[in-house]
Amino acid sequence: MQVLTLSARVCAGAVVALGTTVLAGWALDIAALKGVLPGLAMMKANTALSFVLSGAALALVSLRSSVIARRIGQGCAGIVLLVALLTLGEQLTAFDLGIDELLVRDPDTPRDLNPGRMASATSLGFVLAGLCISLSPFAARALAPARLARALAYAVLAIGSIGLLSYALDVEFLYASDAFGSVAVHTAAGFLALGAGLLAVAQAGTGAQLSEDARIETRVRERTAELNAANLRLRESEERLRLLISTTHQAAWDWDIVGHRLWHHEDLSAAAEGVVDSVEGAGARWFVHVHPEDRERIANRLEAVLAGDGRLWSEEYRYRKPDGSYAFALERGVIARDHEGRPLRMAGAMLDITARKQTEEEVRRLNEDLERRVLERTADLTAANQELETFSYSVSHDLRAPLRHIDGFTGLLAKHLDSSLDEAGRRYLAKISGSARQMGELIDDLLTFSHIGRTELKSARLDLSGLVQEVLRLLEPETAGREIEWIMSELPEAQGDPPLLRLVFQNLIGNALKYTRPRPQARIEIGVTREGAELIFSIRDNGVGFDMRYVDRLFGVFQRLHSGAEFEGTGIGLANVKRIVQRHGGRVWAEGAVGEGACFYFSLPDLA
Repeated sequence: MQVLTLSARVCAGAVVALGTTVLAGWALDIAALKGVLPGLAMMKANTALSFVLSGAALALVSLRSSVIARRIGQGCAGIVLLVALLTLGEQLTAFDLGIDELLVRDPDTPRDLNPGRMASATSLGFVLAGLCISLSPFAARALAPARLARALAYAVLAIGSIGLLSYALDVEFLYASDAFGSVAVHTAAGFLALGAGLLAVAQAGTGAQLSEDARIETRVRERTAELNAANLRLRESEERLRLLISTTHQAAWDWDIVGHRLWHHEDLSAAAEGVVDSVEGAGARWFVHVHPEDRERIANRLEAVLAGDGRLWSEEYRYRKPDGSYAFALERGVIARDHEGRPLRMAGAMLDITARKQTEEEVRRLNEDLERRVLERTADLTAANQELETFSYSVSHDLRAPLRHIDGFTGLLAKHLDSSLDEAGRRYLAKISGSARQMGELIDDLLTFSHIGRTELKSARLDLSGLVQEVLRLLEPETAGREIEWIMSELPEAQGDPPLLRLVFQNLIGNALKYTRPRPQARIEIGVTREGAELIFSIRDNGVGFDMRYVDRLFGVFQRLHSGAEFEGTGIGLANVKRIVQRHGGRVWAEGAVGEGACFYFSLPDLA
C-alpha cells in the first residue's frame, strides 16, 4: 500500500508539472511549451488548468490520514468535473458558455473552430478522472466504490493510451476531429500519468478494504470464540447456581409479569413445595399461601415496588406449608424493566427463616425478662440506698446531742475538779473531749456525704476563677504564717451546682494545704486543660505525696493513707469529691509519689 501511495503521488506531481508548464507557455506565449512539436495540436489553457487541479486533487486524496486534505482534493476534483461537463455540454449543444477562453485568449485557432475549447475526448477524460477522485475516499471503506473507481481509472488510462498510440501509428481520426477538436500528444501523456495515479489510489483503497475485511473477519472469529467461551462459562455458572440453590434449600423463582407465569427451580426444596408453580396463573395461587395477616402488606408493597422505578425486592412474610402450618420466609428478587421503566420480569429466591425467627423471639423474650429483672433489682437497690441514707442521717443526727453532752460535761468536770486533778487526770479528760469533738466532725462529714447523695442539683453557669478565690478566702486560717507559692491558671466558666463545686475545690485545695505543711515552702498549682468535650482540672502540690499502689483507696469512705497522728481528717472529703463530680457527669483520679507531692484531677463537661 505504501508503494501504491508513493506511485500515486509521483504521477500526481508529473501531472501538476505538465499542467503548470503549459499554463506558463500560454501566459508567456511560448509555443514550445503549448505544443510539443510545430504542426501538432496544442494543449488548451483549460486543459492545462484541469491537469493542475486533477494532479493536486490526486495528491491530496492520497493523504488518507488527513480529512481536511481529502475534502480539499474532492473540491478540486469537483471543479475539474464541472469544467469538463460544461465543455461537453457546449460541444453537444453547440452553445458557447464563454468558459473556453476564460483564462487566456487563443489567437492561433480560427473563431469558427471554438478557440480555447478542449477536445471532446479530453473533456470525457476529465469527467472520468473527476468522478474517480471523488470516489477515492469511499473506496477505502467499501468494495463497490473501490471497484467503480478502479474501472474509471482504467478508462482514463485507455484515453491516454489511445491518444499516444494514435500519434505513434499516425491514425489521425483518433486524435483529431474538426467537429470535436484535436487531442494534443502531451494531453494524452498527461491522461496516461493521471490514469496510472488514479489506478494506484484505487488499488490502495481496495487493499485497505481487503485488509479491513480481513481484520473484521479475524475479529469475528475472535468474537465467536469469546462468545463460545462465554456460553461455556455461563453454562458452568448456571450449573454452580443450580447446585448452590439445591444445597441451600432455597426456592428460586422466575416470574414473567407480562405473561402471568411463574417458574420455580427444578430442585425446589420440599419446605416451599406448593408455594410456587410453573403453570399459567401461578402468581395468584402463590398469593393464597401467604398468611392472611401479611397478605395486604405484601400486596401493597409489591404493587408499590412494581409501580416505582426500583430494581430490588426484599420482604419477610409467613407462608402456609403443605402440612397446613405457617413458616417465616425471606424473599429477595430483582426486577427487569423495559426502556420505559415498565416491569417485565422478576427473579429471586425464597428462604425459610423460621428457625431464625424463633431464635429472635427467644432472644427478645430473654431480653424482656432481663430488663424486667434489672428494673426490679434497680428498684431494690434504690430503695436500699434510700433506707441506708435515711438510717445514716438519723443515726448521725441522733448521735450529735450525746457527743455534745460528753464534750460539755467533760469541760465542766475539768473545771470542777481542777484543784484535785493530777496531770494524768487532766490528760484523760482532754482525750475524752478531743475524741468527742473528732466524733462530732466525723458525724458532720457523714451528714454532708449523705446530703450530697440526696440533694437535687441546682445547675447554673459558674465563674470558676471567682469560685476558687472564695475558697482561698475561706482557707486563709490555714495559710496564715506559711510561705506558699500559688500558681493558678485562668479558669473557664462551667455548668454546675455552685455549693457542691465549691466543696470540691475546698476539699482538694484544703488537702494540698494540709499535706504541704511539712514543707518550708509549699507550692500549689491550680490548672485546667481541654480534652475533647471535657475540661480537665488539676490541683498539684509538692507535699508528702502517696504510694500509687493504694491509689484505689483514695476516694473511698473512711479510707486514709496517712495516720491521724500525722494529719487530721475523717477520710470522707475525697469521697465527697468523687460523688459530686460524678453527679455532674465527670470523673476523678489522682497521681503521686511518696515524698514528691500529688496531683488530683477531675473533669466537667466543656461548655465551649
